[in-house]
Amino acid sequence: MNIGYCWLKEHFQLRDYPLPVSSQLGSRMAVHEENGLTIRTFTSQYIPKADPIAHLEFALKYEGVNLPVLSATFRALGAAPIEAALRQTPSGKYTRLIGFYYEFCTGETLDPTIEVGGNYVPALEESEYVTLAGKNSTRWRVRNNLLGSADFCPMVRQKQGIPSANDTSLQHAVSAMVADLPLSLLERAADYLYLQETKSTYRIEREEMPKLARMTRFLGLLHSGGSGSLDELLSEEGLVERQHLIVDPRYAETGFRVSQNYVGETQHYREKVHYICPPPAQVSHLMTGLRHMAIESISLHPVIQAALVSFAFVFIHPFEDGNGRLHRFLIHDLLHRRHLVPKGLLLPVSATMSKNLHDYDRALESFSWPLVKGLARFEVDENGALSFLNGTELADYYRFPDMTAVAIYLAATIKQTIQQDFAKELQLIQCFDLAREQIRDIVDMPDRRLDLLLRYLYQNRGVLANRKRGDFAELTDTELADIQSVFQEAFQEMQDRS
Repeated sequence: MNIGYCWLKEHFQLRDYPLPVSSQLGSRMAVHEENGLTIRTFTSQYIPKADPIAHLEFALKYEGVNLPVLSATFRALGAAPIEAALRQTPSGKYTRLIGFYYEFCTGETLDPTIEVGGNYVPALEESEYVTLAGKNSTRWRVRNNLLGSADFCPMVRQKQGIPSANDTSLQHAVSAMVADLPLSLLERAADYLYLQETKSTYRIEREEMPKLARMTRFLGLLHSGGSGSLDELLSEEGLVERQHLIVDPRYAETGFRVSQNYVGETQHYREKVHYICPPPAQVSHLMTGLRHMAIESISLHPVIQAALVSFAFVFIHPFEDGNGRLHRFLIHDLLHRRHLVPKGLLLPVSATMSKNLHDYDRALESFSWPLVKGLARFEVDENGALSFLNGTELADYYRFPDMTAVAIYLAATIKQTIQQDFAKELQLIQCFDLAREQIRDIVDMPDRRLDLLLRYLYQNRGVLANRKRGDFAELTDTELADIQSVFQEAFQEMQDRS
């Protein structure tokens, strides 16, 4: 027997939007997780009568807030039954929440003569969702603590792996790593990390070695992270300016896209679609909502804000080209802007992502998979052009995304970056510094020759490969043996310290 949101979807024949929480009838009360979904079992005494308002109240009380399903239900139900319920129970918590969400989702105003009472209640329960401080809606006596506006309002459920707003452990971990390092080493680390991050972001896009000009443009963009206002950055003009920095000038755009696009690949002369972007007519409203949400979410944990802004951007896909690189740039921008990373340094987040592309893809698929596998109806012609047949009908899916999975993913990725990759890179630079200093005591080599020798030794675990021996014919066998010995000792000494 269907209950709550499942009942509403079946009763109104709504689209099969994902339900993070769903209910079922059983012989005893229970809650269990199944493939990442929460299944609640209720006994018969909890089952509401076969009435849309009753099932709406049940859903809000026991299954939480699912904005796409609520919005679709409201459009199918209309205002009259909700107004009737409000007149009958004007002080009821859940009738007031239904009224609040009706106006929020539909943009329509219910009968203004209806007066409600009761204490203020939160739109979202803080124990169940990541929320803002909230602003009171006197109309409904509801504290609107949603993360966004009707143009764009993501949802993040409180799950294991979601850091709280006052959790500063990541900031402290980064600070502790760099506290005692000399400025000269940090400067070299910054140069190295920025370059590695640039290479990694292209590697994620399956481009192993981009041309120097493209890398230089993206490197310049990374260095700008955290500068200026967030309002300017996420404006159409600000994003267009940054898109121009990283794409071929022939494909630079003057504004947000005006054509339908998608993410896919050609397989056996056919297009395999991985993600369908929102129709171009929706992009401007979605980006306006994203910008508003980003500015308002300054009270959230830096990683959560970075996840919401960067992944929302790539889901909206406002340009034909450069969306992925801009998405990863936005992660760095927010981490710098919120001072999780010291000025001048950078966490190699893309490097961590590129080592675990399956996890990155799975995070993206938490939003894209339901679209491609059932919600969206589309056609791809022989030229690879996609026609989105029901894009207008799916506007609620794009403007009300559940971003729990991507928030958990980014939090775990940044934690791994700090604890493993960032620490390893700093240690590596220290090892090279120590080896360089000790090798110069054996042979005072020119910088370029020494850097090449260090690279060869590192590539072959501290031993100069026989095929490379001729490149350093000026070194005697004794000198080379001593160089190899101090190189290995330098790396071993740093490893022992850690």
